[in-house]
Amino acid sequence: RALAAIAADMEALMATWNEGRLLRGGLLTVIAGRVNAGKSSLLNALLGCQRAIVSAVPGTTRDTIEEGYSLDGIPLRLVDTAGIREPPGKVEREGIARARKALEAADVILYVVDGSVSPKAADRETLATLPARRTILVVNKSDRPGYPGVAGVAEALQAPAALDAVACCTRDEGGVAGVVRALAAKIAAAAGPRHD
Repeated sequence: RALAAIAADMEALMATWNEGRLLRGGLLTVIAGRVNAGKSSLLNALLGCQRAIVSAVPGTTRDTIEEGYSLDGIPLRLVDTAGIREPPGKVEREGIARARKALEAADVILYVVDGSVSPKAADRETLATLPARRTILVVNKSDRPGYPGVAGVAEALQAPAALDAVACCTRDEGGVAGVVRALAAKIAAAAGPRHD
């Protein structure tokens, strides 16, 4: 009986391991997508400051940029990555390789697509390789004319039903509220049941 009680206490303690890991190290949240989808703009909007350089020139972000962010008391490590595409140069190839490595290690993936243009086959192919349970499809540029809506983009990309998809506009105050809510839900799922 004494050993059974100790075993039950140990199991309860071990159940808090993942929550403790997240509280100590932070949830690795990787922002990925094709070039000019708005990844760096999303990072800046979440942080409330201009941390990453934003430009209309494809390939502006060539390396990963990591910043700390707190959401409901849980620390996140936001990582902005180079745009995924066929790179023309050696430096961009290295940036894209780092982006892919970050995706493999991510607790949560914010996959950003430009909702103001027709969905790209490359986005469809990349989404098919990402774990739906850990991925949020961020359909950016919801303020642009012709924006088809989140459901239309998700359908065109053949996104799995289990994949969370949210609208986003990094130019408007409050335009990333849906992203924050989706992140909070992913954090709750990753941390598991709360313990004192």
